[in-house]
Amino acid sequence: MAKIKAIRLEEALLEEGLISQADLDAALVQLAEGDQTLEQILVKAGTIDVKKLIQIKGKVLGLRVIDLTSFPIPAEAATSVPEYLARKHHFIPVIKREETITLAMADPLDIDAIDAVERHSGCRVETMLSSETEIRDAIRTFFGVFGQINTLLEQTARDRLEMEAEPLENNNVDLTSLEGPIAQIVNLIITQAVNVGASDVHLEPLEDRLRVRFRVDGLLQEVLSFEKIYQAALASSAKIMCSMDIAEKRVPQDGRFRVMVNGRAIDLRASTFPTMNGEKFVFRILDKESANIDLSQLGIRTQEYEKLSKVIKQPHGLFLVTGPTGSGKTTTLYSVLKEVNTPRVNILTMEDPVEFDLDTVNQGQVNVKSGLTFAKGLRAMLRQDPDIVMIGEIRDNETAEIATQAALTGHLVLSTLHTNSAPGAVARLTDMDVEPFLVASSLAGVLAQRLVRRLCQKCKKPYKAQPEMLQRLGLLDDFDFQFYQPVGCRECGRTGYRGRAGIYEVMFPNEKIRSMIIARKSTGELREQAMSDGMLTLQMDGIDKAVAGISSVEEVLRVAGGE
Repeated sequence: MAKIKAIRLEEALLEEGLISQADLDAALVQLAEGDQTLEQILVKAGTIDVKKLIQIKGKVLGLRVIDLTSFPIPAEAATSVPEYLARKHHFIPVIKREETITLAMADPLDIDAIDAVERHSGCRVETMLSSETEIRDAIRTFFGVFGQINTLLEQTARDRLEMEAEPLENNNVDLTSLEGPIAQIVNLIITQAVNVGASDVHLEPLEDRLRVRFRVDGLLQEVLSFEKIYQAALASSAKIMCSMDIAEKRVPQDGRFRVMVNGRAIDLRASTFPTMNGEKFVFRILDKESANIDLSQLGIRTQEYEKLSKVIKQPHGLFLVTGPTGSGKTTTLYSVLKEVNTPRVNILTMEDPVEFDLDTVNQGQVNVKSGLTFAKGLRAMLRQDPDIVMIGEIRDNETAEIATQAALTGHLVLSTLHTNSAPGAVARLTDMDVEPFLVASSLAGVLAQRLVRRLCQKCKKPYKAQPEMLQRLGLLDDFDFQFYQPVGCRECGRTGYRGRAGIYEVMFPNEKIRSMIIARKSTGELREQAMSDGMLTLQMDGIDKAVAGISSVEEVLRVAGGE
């Protein structure tokens, strides 16, 4: 049967023009001499791309091709057969229904594998086609952490899902010391999230299941789902770890705890939100290493970095970092604090909440219940003989006015705003009823930023930009631009991206811009003047990073294309 398949595949590849007769003859010689399959020989030789090969193979066999890098495989499906069978016959179950299991296979004609699954499960087997590499990666994923989770679920009697642990005395938790399979499952979920570099973990109650999603490189991806019956026990276990009230389910709660993962202390900030289907949890993973980045390592252009270094070392002025939630503003501010923190200065912060503990920096936290707001905290800090104050965010008129006044009276004030661009910070402050002359006099600089996904340096592929793309980007089509595109490999989990990088837009007001602020000129006019003074927009900085191979044009346009 395998021989018939190979002959049909050869003919299809020749008919499509994907290989030549010479390529095929050379591959057949190797096939006769070794133990590799024809497909492995062709791909290894670079004769044909593996994705094109799989598509043709799917047509030959009349099977659907499945991309395992983007298909959300439920853990209960993937681990519904023993690990040894999946590894021996090289398949991964992707869909599990009552009487049917669908397998993703590199060789769907492996009758021994299909018979083994049918005997073990008592279910009828359907097959889909996928690449050997994608199946290997899926097996490693699901029979690792998620396989352990499935084993724990099997050990847990469904009618005894009650959390018996008592509330913990402090927030330093070694999850491995907690007893009970449900606590171990939460431990494994968090451990896996840290291992894959996730910034957030979402536990989301849906109508018929509990969904687990990780935010990796800024994008959410479903990694696991539980039957509805486990929802209450998982919620109770998570609340105990966070020192929350396990009996309260009607109002949102916040908590915090610390875990040890691979010998590293990882802080997590947790929050709950009541929904129609139960309480939704989000764990924000606060890795201390991200707060220990030098300002020079953020990826700000050398020219802007040099100006920025001078601004933040001035004795007074207001410096703002702007951008949407999750754009890395806090990391940038902490990098600034690290740059200016010396034994000769007194630094105080007011944050909501304090995400990272900084050595020799006096950090305070907003407490709305007790009446400690940003404005009240800022007033108190100014009575503490500060040189530098950092406010987590300017949200209201009172805080904005105190901040600008402080910047004019001998203090360096650092803060964040939610605006789309650097010039937009001016309009945001004046919308808060801060007088334009105060804004013009106090504003030392504004840095707007976004985060784009980094191309995987192992597999990125160069290509020459087409005229249509250059026109869309506003670039000269007579210049030979080379960009890079994502490919996907084992190192990046087949996504083509690994990690994130910042793109920046930095405005340093000069006398012309200050005069325009006092004259209440629009954001567009301020933007044009700043650009004529040499400011690069977010998209321009992103394109520079795309040309340098740091990110892709598509990623830059996704993040900053609408600026």
